[in-house]
Amino acid sequence: MKNANNLHGGNQRFPSELMYDRRHALSAKVRPGCNERPTADAKTRPSIAAEFSRKTRPQIERRYQMDESEKSITNPHNAERPGSIEYRPPEKMSDRHIRKTVLVQANVSDVWDAWTTSEGGKTFFGDECNFELRVGGPYEVYFDPSAPAGSRGGDGYHILSFVPREMLSFTWGAPPSIPSLRNIFDTYVVVRFQPVGESETRITLDALGFGVGKDWDEDYEYFATAWDVVMYRIMKRFEDGPIDWTQRPGPPDGWTADG
Repeated sequence: MKNANNLHGGNQRFPSELMYDRRHALSAKVRPGCNERPTADAKTRPSIAAEFSRKTRPQIERRYQMDESEKSITNPHNAERPGSIEYRPPEKMSDRHIRKTVLVQANVSDVWDAWTTSEGGKTFFGDECNFELRVGGPYEVYFDPSAPAGSRGGDGYHILSFVPREMLSFTWGAPPSIPSLRNIFDTYVVVRFQPVGESETRITLDALGFGVGKDWDEDYEYFATAWDVVMYRIMKRFEDGPIDWTQRPGPPDGWTADG
């Protein structure tokens, strides 16, 4: 799968809305580049506060029009999780990212379950999965479950934030073939789910946080192809049934999910 084809059409700048969205502010643990605060003089402060309240109150009210089980897992202050999330960004981060998009023949609830439950993940992502849908919960995909811990594939990664049936973000890392980056630095992935009618869902995946340098170039090219395989398999999972891991099907030559 490594460097099978150069399927990505060049560097892309990642949109700022992926880095911060008010809907996700209560859940997001890592928000690079959000340290600056707006300033205002005494005369303009009241009008700014009123405008902020007018725009954000409906979003806040909508967020809390959930049942108690959803509140407990989407609000990090209520979520039970061990310690804090470990996110290890590169020392110098590039502005490139990978975007993949597919249309899946399934409703958004079924697609959400495939990405957020261990049993669902096994139907398309990897041989074994360890997912716990909570901020800081594990998001691990084992492509070789019999290997030692740390070498099974997607070991040691965590959920950063989510909005039920809308958005999921998690840490990710380099493959074993790039030991200078693996288990040292993290990238992260944002997956968004958009219902299309009652029986289809558009999935958009963005992989971000790549560093600068030769090894990071190799990591970027690896995942420009690897995420194609994942998106192809989630599509086929709902067309033909769960993936047969004795066969490990991949996309045909020339197929991409480039958005």
